[in-house]
Parts: sequence; C-alpha cells; structure tokens
Amino acid sequence: VRPGKEKYTKKGNPAVEFMEEVIRRRDQHNPRDHEFYSYDTYEQKTFAFNDFNEEEARGKWIYRQVDFIFDYIDTSVVSGKPILPVFNEEIIESNYYRKSPRTERKVIQGIKRSGLIEIISEEGMTQMLEEVFKEVDIFQNNIPLFLQRFVSPVATFGPNYYKYYLLDTLDVEGERCLDVGFAPFNSESFGFVGHLYVTLDSTFFIKKSVFNVPRDINLNFVDRLTIAQDYERTEDSTRLINKNDIVVEFKITQKSKGLYARRVCVYQRHSFDPPDAYVYKEKAPVIELAEARNKSESFWRENRTETKEIQETSVERMMAQLRAIPFFYWTEQVASALINGYVQTAKTNSPFEFGPVNTFISGNSLEGARFRVGVTTTVNLSNQLFADGYIAYGTKDGKVKGDIILEYSFNKKKNFRKEFPFHYIRAEYKYDINQIGQHYLYTNPDN
Repeated sequence: VRPGKEKYTKKGNPAVEFMEEVIRRRDQHNPRDHEFYSYDTYEQKTFAFNDFNEEEARGKWIYRQVDFIFDYIDTSVVSGKPILPVFNEEIIESNYYRKSPRTERKVIQGIKRSGLIEIISEEGMTQMLEEVFKEVDIFQNNIPLFLQRFVSPVATFGPNYYKYYLLDTLDVEGERCLDVGFAPFNSESFGFVGHLYVTLDSTFFIKKSVFNVPRDINLNFVDRLTIAQDYERTEDSTRLINKNDIVVEFKITQKSKGLYARRVCVYQRHSFDPPDAYVYKEKAPVIELAEARNKSESFWRENRTETKEIQETSVERMMAQLRAIPFFYWTEQVASALINGYVQTAKTNSPFEFGPVNTFISGNSLEGARFRVGVTTTVNLSNQLFADGYIAYGTKDGKVKGDIILEYSFNKKKNFRKEFPFHYIRAEYKYDINQIGQHYLYTNPDN
C-alpha cells in the first residue's frame, strides 16, 4: 500500500494554527523563571548487545564456555528485540539553579557502575556517555545530539520546518489532550518525527512528547533513536519534567547487529526554595560527595524508582560470574592494562599501580634496549599525598636512571593523580637522558 501525493499547506491549516499557539506559550511555564529551582534525579544508563541471537550464539565456542549468560537476556523496550546487557550505571544527584547571578550546580549523592566497559578510563567513558545521552530540552529552538543540531518541533520557526497533523484526542494522566503529529518537510533533514500531547485548554500545555529520527537521516551510525518525555503542571502552571527516556540503537554496518543504549532519568522533589548556602560556595559545577561511590545496597533499593532494577542486578551478577572464570579474568586484566596503561596490584581498590605499560621496554641509539619499571600510588592510598617514580636501565650504556616525585594536592582527587584541576606542591629528583630536539606532546620518551 502506497500513499498518494500529499497536498499539505500551511495557510488555513488548523494543525499549524494550533501549533502556533503552543509555540507562542512555550516559554510561559519555564521553571527557570523562578529565582531558585532545585530537583533530584535518579538516572540509569544501560548498554547491551542488540538483537542477540541465542540460538546462533550457542553454536560458538566462546559462548559455550559461559553459557550462564543466556539467563541474562532481556528485551528492547522499543523494538522488542532480544538484548544482552553488558554495562549499567546508576546515578542519584541533586540539581540546583539560581537565576541571578546565573549559577547551576550538581551534587552527586551516589554513583554505581558495573559491566564490561569498566576497563575504559572513567574520564573517557564519562565523555562518551554524556555525548550519547545529552540532556534534551524540546523548548529550545535547537537540540544538540551526536555532534549535530536538530530543530525542535516547538522552535519559533517550526511551521517553516515541520508539517503538523491533528491526529486524535485522548486522556493523558486524567487530562484531555490533543495528539499532534509532526514530521520535517525534508525526510533527510536534522529534525524529528513524533507526537506532542497538548492539553485542550487555554494553556496549550505539552503533557507528553515522543520523538524519533526520520527514516532517511544519515546520523553517525545511529540506526534508531527514540526520546519520550513526561511533564506535569504545578498550581501556578510551572512546567516540570517528570521523566526522560532515551533509547539509541547503533550500527557500524548494515549487516551488524549493533549496540543498544538506554538512559532513563526520573525527576523528583522539585522545589523553588533557596538551597543550603554551601551549594553555591563551591566553584566546581559538579560536586561529588566523598561517600558517593560507597553507598550500601539498601541506599540503592530505597532510591530506585520505576526503572527496571533487573537490568542493574543482572549485569552485576553476570560480571561476578564471568570474573570467576580465570580466562575471562586475565583477559580483562590485560585489556585494562593496555587501555589504561597501568597494572593494578589488587583486585579492588588497588593502592599501587605499575606502569605505564608502554614504557616497560623501549630503545634508542644511546641506551640500546631500555628497560623501565614505574610505580605510582593511587587515591585508594591517599587522595592528596602521592608518590610516583621509575627506575630504568640501558643495555648499551650500562647506566641506571630514575625519577622520584612526591606531591601534595591541595584539592582532593577522585580517580587519579593527574586529573584536573591542578593545585599542588611537588618535589622531584630525576637522573635520566634528555633527547634534545624531541617534543613528546602526546606520549613519553619511552613509548
């Protein structure tokens, strides 16, 4: 069945006239019009192998060695395909906004990660997750996603970019709403297709939105993207977001199964009262409490909301079973050392690390073969006082070289010694060769 050629016009179109009223009122209910605004969020991120074929996997040698993983197969919430979760992250944080002077702060109350990509450096993983799961504000003209800028269906120039359709009336959480469909004029442009559910009263309040990307769009390996958001009104008609659910399916090639990624964020305890003074005294935009990574299981049980707890517990349990297998455990350790550059001296909370791995063996014309062993303390020993050093030997010149650093950081480090910002006093003694004219901007001389 193929549709006939559509005769769409903006002039005299009741859907366009209705959306013009929605757009005219989009900024009237902004919670950031208050002097202060704060809320708490529970956020869960999940990565999984998409369209995971159990029957096909059981025929492969590697899966037969770990056949218990088939007990953890789940289902995609958008496509219904089978998925195998391999990474899960949970974050509970408090968010604060001040209108004048404009200030925003995040206070991380708890953070918990488990899964295969734990071996990736936290800084790199955080950047990746933030790029995949950017906060989406449909009440702006442009929505940045995947290094592109999408036009919002409620942009001030939306009627020139989108076609709108009045589809149906229905109840959304007890309120009578009009279902407005939308799609960009050009199916290859960076816009969305989807639905807006708008209250049938004089406020033209958006109660719910569901977005997808157009079928013909070319978007950085993204095969499918769905964004769903729910809103509620306060007594003074302020708009509050209750839930933001983003699902992305990636494909490197058309034949590959790809990856499934989901972020569910539930917003709660909204307030317009001034917060405690300490929030704005801190200069950092993100504040992580010292005990955030050591919360008990009872803390997580009490603070989880409607998201699927089974995904979190299954990933953690599956990883525990995998790491009990020597082959997987040592493969993960080697991969972690190669990716992060250091060998840990304990299974968890290692106080010392050997490395960098790429400096163990190298060579040059003066020393011939050069062997080096380095060691550094970690934040698990002290998050302010650090020691770092190495000893090296060249087979050609027969000399022993070395370096020792003692460093005190005035600001407490969260993950490792060299993370920003820098504010420290250091003492160092070094005896080594200097390769004149060489500038090692992206690596070190022993690479």
